[in-house]
Amino acid sequence: MAEATLRVFRGDSNNGKTIDYRVPVAPGMVVLDALHYIQGYLAPDLAVRWNCKAGSVAPAPLKSTAARA
Repeated sequence: MAEATLRVFRGDSNNGKTIDYRVPVAPGMVVLDALHYIQGYLAPDLAVRWNCKAGSVAPAPLKSTAARA
């Protein structure tokens, strides 16, 4: 199965760091799906806010970079 690496900033505006998370990629998967995967399996303390009803952001497809290696 293909994988993607998401670089997620953890912290606040005064202090924090980026952490890389490797997630499996499935057809039709979007970035929010990957963030939910991270929440569910890798970092249960990760806070994610979203509002799909607002319609202000188009779905961001998730693509594997495995072909670039």
